[in-house]
Amino acid sequence: MFNVWTFLLELVNFLVLVWILKRLLYGPIVEVINRRRQMIRGQMEEIEARQAALGQEKQRIEEQLANLARERERTVAEARSAAEEERRKILAEAGEQARQAAERLRAAVEAERQDAARDLQGRLIDEAVWVSGEILASVAAASLDDALVAAALRELDAVTPERARGLTAAAAGPQARVVSAHALTPDRRQAAEQRLRRLLGEGAAIEFGQDAALRAGVRIELGELVLEATLAAQIEALRRQAAARLEAAPAGAGESA
Repeated sequence: MFNVWTFLLELVNFLVLVWILKRLLYGPIVEVINRRRQMIRGQMEEIEARQAALGQEKQRIEEQLANLARERERTVAEARSAAEEERRKILAEAGEQARQAAERLRAAVEAERQDAARDLQGRLIDEAVWVSGEILASVAAASLDDALVAAALRELDAVTPERARGLTAAAAGPQARVVSAHALTPDRRQAAEQRLRRLLGEGAAIEFGQDAALRAGVRIELGELVLEATLAAQIEALRRQAAARLEAAPAGAGESA
């Protein structure tokens, strides 16, 4: 059976219990919850701040990495450019050195070729002159010998007695020497002796000799004066003239000829 007073008492008890619980338990619990909530909020804010800082640090590191990458690429490009420039420079210097070496080699080869050509031409001249001398000496007739002796005597006629005596004054041996390629005929010997005595006096010491190397003709010596009209002298003069012309000829003229 429902009792109002009992119900009211129980209601009062319940309300008192609620008040006691709120007074003793709810407040501290709420306070603990609020402190916990604030602590969690603070931790979340700290985490967010750290995340923001980490994000900024990450961005800074990424920018530094990007800068390093760009710097690396620039450095590599500069190094490649410098290496390419150095390679071109080395190749150019090597090419120039090779060209100069080739020029020096060509010049040396050309000089050796010209020297060899001149030497060969000189030898050919010597051989040709020697053969010509041998041929002329083998076929030299009396007329050639007479012509050379006559030429020597004409040169002797141009010498004055004063000069002849001055040239032979200090002679220790014979004052005059007459050397012929072949034995002089009596007429030639007499003609030479008469001219020499006219220049030097009748008592002059005159020596006559023979030298086959003269090939033809005669050589008359008056001290330091030598009058030579010989085939050997003519051949030697011809050889020297040919050699002089060869030396004076421009490079390559002998080959083009």
